[in-house]
Amino acid sequence: MEGFDTPGIFFSDTFGDDDNLSSSLLNTRSIKKSFKDFLKTYNEENFNYKYRDTLKRNCNLGQYWMEINVEDLAGFDENLADKLYKQPVEYLPAFEEAATELAQELLASDNLEGIEHIQILLSTNSLASSLRSIKSESVSRLVKIPGIIVSASSIRAKATQITLQCRSCRNVVPHLPVKPGMDGYILPRKCTTEQAGRPQCPLDPYFIIPDKCKCVDSQILKLQELSDSTPQGEMPRHVQLYCDRYLCERVVPGNRVMVVGVYSIKKVKTSKKQKLTENSRTVVGVRAPYLRVLGFQMDDQVGGFTTSIPTSVEDEELFRKLSSSPDIYDRIAKSIAPSIFGFSDIKKAIACLLFGGSRKRLPDGLTRRGDINLLLLGDPGTAKSQLLKFVQQVSPIGVYTSGKGSSAAGLTASVTRDPTSHNFVVEGGAMVLADSGVVCIDEFDKMREGDRVAIHEAMEQQTISIAKAGITTTLNSRCSVMAAANSVFGRWDDSKGEDNIDFMPTILSRFDMIFIIKDEHNQNRDMILAKHIMNVHLMNGQAKQEVEGELPLATIKKFLNYCRQRCGPRLSEDAGEKLKSRYVIMRTGCHELESEKKLAIPITVRQLEAIIRIAESLAKMQLQPFATDSHVDEALRLFQVSTLSAATSGCLSGVEGFSTEEDTETLQRIEKQLKRRFPIGSQVSEFSIIQDFLRQKYPQRAIDKVIYLMIRRGEIQHIMQLCFKKNSHILKMSMNSMNCSVELFASYDTIYPADTVEWCPIPEYNNILVCGTYKLNEADKSKTGTINLFSLDNQNKIKLIQSIPENAVLDLKWNPFIVSGQILLAAALSGNHISIYRLDEKDDDLSLSLFTSFDVPKTNGESHMSLSIAWSSLYENGSQSIAFSDSCGYVTLVNLNDQLIRSFKAHNFESWIVTYNYCEPNILYTGGDDCKFKCYDQRLQFDKPIFENKEHEQGVTTCSSNKIRKNIIVTGSYDEIIRLWDIRNMKHSYNNVKVDGGVWRLKWEPNKEEYLLSASMFNAAHIIDTTLDVLNICQSFGEKSNRLYYGADWCYRNNTLLEHDTKSKNKKIISTCSFYDHRLDLFFVNMKL
Repeated sequence: MEGFDTPGIFFSDTFGDDDNLSSSLLNTRSIKKSFKDFLKTYNEENFNYKYRDTLKRNCNLGQYWMEINVEDLAGFDENLADKLYKQPVEYLPAFEEAATELAQELLASDNLEGIEHIQILLSTNSLASSLRSIKSESVSRLVKIPGIIVSASSIRAKATQITLQCRSCRNVVPHLPVKPGMDGYILPRKCTTEQAGRPQCPLDPYFIIPDKCKCVDSQILKLQELSDSTPQGEMPRHVQLYCDRYLCERVVPGNRVMVVGVYSIKKVKTSKKQKLTENSRTVVGVRAPYLRVLGFQMDDQVGGFTTSIPTSVEDEELFRKLSSSPDIYDRIAKSIAPSIFGFSDIKKAIACLLFGGSRKRLPDGLTRRGDINLLLLGDPGTAKSQLLKFVQQVSPIGVYTSGKGSSAAGLTASVTRDPTSHNFVVEGGAMVLADSGVVCIDEFDKMREGDRVAIHEAMEQQTISIAKAGITTTLNSRCSVMAAANSVFGRWDDSKGEDNIDFMPTILSRFDMIFIIKDEHNQNRDMILAKHIMNVHLMNGQAKQEVEGELPLATIKKFLNYCRQRCGPRLSEDAGEKLKSRYVIMRTGCHELESEKKLAIPITVRQLEAIIRIAESLAKMQLQPFATDSHVDEALRLFQVSTLSAATSGCLSGVEGFSTEEDTETLQRIEKQLKRRFPIGSQVSEFSIIQDFLRQKYPQRAIDKVIYLMIRRGEIQHIMQLCFKKNSHILKMSMNSMNCSVELFASYDTIYPADTVEWCPIPEYNNILVCGTYKLNEADKSKTGTINLFSLDNQNKIKLIQSIPENAVLDLKWNPFIVSGQILLAAALSGNHISIYRLDEKDDDLSLSLFTSFDVPKTNGESHMSLSIAWSSLYENGSQSIAFSDSCGYVTLVNLNDQLIRSFKAHNFESWIVTYNYCEPNILYTGGDDCKFKCYDQRLQFDKPIFENKEHEQGVTTCSSNKIRKNIIVTGSYDEIIRLWDIRNMKHSYNNVKVDGGVWRLKWEPNKEEYLLSASMFNAAHIIDTTLDVLNICQSFGEKSNRLYYGADWCYRNNTLLEHDTKSKNKKIISTCSFYDHRLDLFFVNMKL
């Protein structure tokens, strides 16, 4: 191993290895012949030539690989298998050459080049070694390690043969082999060509000719040891995996695998700072381990190896006997956390969660989850955390986390940059690592609301979608969620109702069962509980286990694993009919209660599916193929004592979906009266308002809830004022009730998904608009789109004038100025460039033609995709600058003379938005996927931002300055919040409003710029009033189902198109475009000022 003892050697003086290979050449040939004989002649008892037939079949399918079982090789030649085990680096190439030659013979090919090099994958039935037990004596040997994939890089090219050329004499050295693995090739320092009369070539003359190199795909993974192998209190260990060729993209983060590979070492890379230190010499001879993968065995291929619990014939007989026992359900429930007293129904619910229902894949490709989610709410000190810990221990795959210490990325997945390769890698969070298991979340109430929202998709669809840093993928999170939370007030207060919890109805509805646990004072119960606790402490909790019928923890774990793998029950026809009848009866009863204005519990399809999952889990405990009537009865009972009981007892009263119609009417009356009595801009004491409504016999809780909701919507502002030397709470009324109405009058199908729409600002062409589209072609992952030019006639009918095929369109912007008689449109495109189009008019016919284009500069070989574009408001002497942002975090400035002004790194991930300050054109604002909002001054050369802010919790996607109120700017983000800023104090935004949907576009109304138009992705579009420097949603419009609103814009004049409509003085026109249903919609907005 050259350079092992001296840190300064990075080059070699000669080609090839210095070892004398002549003695081993004959040995290698004989080994290759033995390998070839094995592949050709090995057969099973039925004379099936296993590997020969497999090799021929794979080659015919264009799959140039085959998997070899090491035990089969040992049965053929034990000495050969031993050599492969001890020296795989030396003998595996000979094995692959033998397979390639055999494939050429089997396919009767005339030349070997007709067949690609065959890759040999290995599998073995030997016992696996834990990651901690692998030591230095295993280097360069075959090992087998179980673990879980926690991160995966993108695919990179790895050279297998390179060609060198001397810069001085142009001598070419072809076909130099490169060792597989993570090591590279060491370039020779001297040229070996000697020519008479020519001077000697200088040192380090060689460079690589890329076009003449042979490469294969490679991928770097990170493997984490299983929780069963991690000692308590220690961090789980990791090791890098190197995969190449057909092993790439076989696994994703969250997969539990058994890895067969060569335990290898690589040089430890040191940074420049480390090299300058005195202690840098101490790392000489130190190598970092990694695993060169030769084969994967997935969890479902090896029968549940991740549990580390083998199942014997005796175990199977025991499990079948247990499943046929009539009291198996009660025995399992008693065995759930036996040291915890009581909670029989909760323990039965936990048993159902552990066994789970049956996952179903529908004919249309959609899936229905079979995992059960459970929420425990209640007082502290009621053993909620202990129940969670027990579930994490007994589950074959269990992950425990605390809500306070968990972020959205930590629960789902994140995209990080690898410190060595500097590539982006996907790292799975807790719900990905708990795939096919249970994730236990304690202190669920302490989580931030944004983090709870992030797990919505993971809890219902059981997938986690990622679209960051150019990586678009979906990870599996097929796990049950068991969460525990306390009351907002510490202890549960029945008089507070829904105030005890601070959860959105969207997260509550995803739990199949919700239990309220109260620490009630009862003398008899307290005595029994104290006696039980004394027994646990004095006798270690082992007394009377067998008498009470409890099962040992190891038996439960084995039985649970066995049932989950072997049984997938479905509802029987009789049980399905019974459940259908009960569902109709329950729905009818709810309707009758609603008509009487009594508390009606919402029974929807989601609750019906929860009952089905519970019934299937009960059948799974008994290893029955179908869930029967008795299982449905017990499932209904569990649902009754959990969610229905919590709701009917009033513990969830007031929570959205658990309120009576009378409660809803009371809230509406309070809100209407509050809006009617106090004018806009007035300030009034909160105490006076509450006392006034209390005198009218309104309940205190309803009054507080209305005020809270109106503050949250931005309709009133809660401020503190010093009055008579005491702090008094003041409510500033900022709502403008029903100040506008929206009416759809035209729609158009854009064929491709639509993502941007812009009206022309030039006065004579205010009836012209453009719409851009974006389509991802699944076959080759290419991106295409169109730029569609429309006009609106005097009858308010929309007409398509022109459709221009382009790369995918990400943004469109009209130039607000006429440049040399030209009306220009800028387009940000996916194909590494932006295009400028000119609006031409000939014989009253309008069309767009290409004016000029700019290529997006590449940095470090990275391909950039432009995301947004902005025109400067400064136009002097025929010169005007354009700014555009891209997918690698860069912002580039050019001018219309095709001159590059500057390109700089603004953000770590995507730069979603760039825009100029309209009143100060030297000021530039940017927002990125790193959650940062930044401001730059062109006069300072962009060395660093004037300010940067990270108040948004997710990526900043849009920003707009106000032309009239010069100090006002507004930003929007994926965090569903619109923030209002004063540029004189950018430490914090001074007002915000939540729109319950990621904000993609914000546009000021062009005349007075007092109203904002927001495209809020999944939550349609909004018109927002900012007249009092307070954000107030005055109208929401558009469909929210199966649509993704990306584009929105105002027409630049009032509705003067309708000349006969004399009542439309305040009527304006707006447009929106949506992605999934590829629609362009036009609306009338009646502004009631």
